[in-house]
Amino acid sequence: MLHPFPTKYVKELLKDVKTIIDVEANYTGQLGTLFKQNLGRDVDYFILKFTGRSMNCTEVYDSLKKILENKAEKREILTHGA
Repeated sequence: MLHPFPTKYVKELLKDVKTIIDVEANYTGQLGTLFKQNLGRDVDYFILKFTGRSMNCTEVYDSLKKILENKAEKREILTHGA
């Protein structure tokens, strides 16, 4: 449940996390906005798909790999099947 946002709980979950990656099926990355509003912390990377098709594990894996190799854009846009 995101409203009311569980700020205390999420802060506890993320207390030792260095990188936050927001994986969403929309253009704007709305969850990342909620993180910033409620946690005071920006999401480091977005993996987004807004073609109306579902994400597949290969394209998510490829984006995560690029992030780990420091070769990714802040917003990785998935387009497979578009």
